[in-house]
Amino acid sequence: MSAMTDKIKITQVIAVSNQKGGVGKTSLLLMLASLFSDDGAKVACVDSTFKQQHFYNACSKNAMKNVDYLSENEDEKLVRGIKSLKDDGEYDFILVDTAGILTTTSSYMITLAGLILIPCDADPDSAADSVVTINFANTTLNAIDKNTPMYVVMNNVKKGTNISSEVIKALDETGVPRFRNIIGSYTDFPNMKKNGFLKKGGNGWRTASAFLAELQNIDAKNVDVPGYRPLLPYYARGGGFVNREHI
Repeated sequence: MSAMTDKIKITQVIAVSNQKGGVGKTSLLLMLASLFSDDGAKVACVDSTFKQQHFYNACSKNAMKNVDYLSENEDEKLVRGIKSLKDDGEYDFILVDTAGILTTTSSYMITLAGLILIPCDADPDSAADSVVTINFANTTLNAIDKNTPMYVVMNNVKKGTNISSEVIKALDETGVPRFRNIIGSYTDFPNMKKNGFLKKGGNGWRTASAFLAELQNIDAKNVDVPGYRPLLPYYARGGGFVNREHI
């Protein structure tokens, strides 16, 4: 068997979830889709929110290369569709937006994900909703005996805002790690929803790139630890994709 046939594309499913609306779930996913697309990744954007469909509507502007999008109003078809996309191996990433309420559909999306991101802004109510979401995700994953990496993303934080110790304490008590990079509230992100892509070179782009760099390299010191898998094992920011061999 040749080296080429030994290698297959590994599709990674990333879900963003929080029961609170307005914390930037859709913006976070569009940001990742823009950066992945710019690096040559093939991305499938899945909107599971049914009624709102902000993610689907932004992606349907079709401004990003190598990005496809879908939405489905029936759970069974949605789950089957994501599994099919993952099994086909056509995409590098499947990005899944979930509804602002915790539903059966949300639990399905959580079980399908290989990485779960919980966006949270600086508001104490947002932190409380994030804790509820984390507990919901943990209960869902425990029911199927699955251990999926889950991280909190401080997102949509206005410039000059101090994140209170109350918010930090509530989040840290869940045991779910937080990213060091804080994603600010920039005009780039609302424009991104209108245009369907993140403008390259702006403040939003630089912030997004710093976040993605951390996402790519998280726990890099443990890379030689047996059983350790980096969060984005087949992705190299700015340098394409590496290590596609199925392991």
